Amino acid sequence: GFGYAARKYGMSSDSIISADMVTANGTFLSSINSTNNPDLYFALRGAGNAGYGIITSLTFKIYPIPPIITAINISYVSEQVEFVFKSLEKVAKTLNNNISPYIRIVPKNDRLYICLFYGEFLGSVEEAKSAVKELIELSNPVYTRFVEMSWWDMIKGAPTYDRQPSKSSSYVIGSPGLPLEGINFLRNFIDNVECTTKAIFDLYGGAISRFSVNSSAFIHREALYVLQIAMHVKGYSQEVQANA
Repeated sequence: GFGYAARKYGMSSDSIISADMVTANGTFLSSINSTNNPDLYFALRGAGNAGYGIITSLTFKIYPIPPIITAINISYVSEQVEFVFKSLEKVAKTLNNNISPYIRIVPKNDRLYICLFYGEFLGSVEEAKSAVKELIELSNPVYTRFVEMSWWDMIKGAPTYDRQPSKSSSYVIGSPGLPLEGINFLRNFIDNVECTTKAIFDLYGGAISRFSVNSSAFIHREALYVLQIAMHVKGYSQEVQANA
C-alpha cells in the first residue's frame, strides 16, 4: 500500500486497526486485531494473497487532510539519468517525509524528458521547493513545476487509463540502490524492447522504515526504493501476451 503519504504515515497496511474475514470453511472471524487472533492480524498486513480467507471489512486509522498540497514535477533528459540516481542516493535518507515521490523512466522515442521525478508534497509551494532544493541543486534538472492545489483536486486530477493487456514485475532494492550499470542496462532495455515499457521507482524511507520489521508481515522496511517494470502488450496475440 504505497501511496501519496506513505513516507509520512507508513504503508496502508500499517494503518489497519482491525479486519473481518470469512475463512475457507465458512467461519466468520470478527475484529481481527492485535489482541484477537494476533497471528492472523500480523499475517494479513503484508503477506499478500496467501489464501487466509476473504476479507469482508477493514478498519483503518485515519489522518487529517492537509489544506494545501503541492504537485511536484522535476524532469530530466536522457543524458542526465545517471546523475539523477547519484543525486537521489545522497538525499534519500534526509528527504522531507511530507513527500512520497516516485521516479519514472520511459522510452526515449522522440521525447525530450525521459526521466521524471513526481510527488505530492503535503504543504505549500514554498515548503515543497525547500524540501527538494538539495535534489534540484545536485541533479540540475531541465524542467521543474510546482502547482498548489487541494487534496481533493489532486485526487480528481489523477490520470485514468483504459484497460489493456500488461505485465509487471516488482523488485525491492536496498541502499545504495541499483549500480549505474544496472540503470543503464534498464534504460537500454526500455528503449529497445518491442513492447512499450516503463520503470517506476517508489522511494521508501520515512515512516515506512520507522515501523519495526517485526510489526507485521511486511518486511521491506530498509528498502531504498521498489522498482516496478511495467510492459504493455496491446495488439499482440494472446500467446505473446501470456508469455510476456
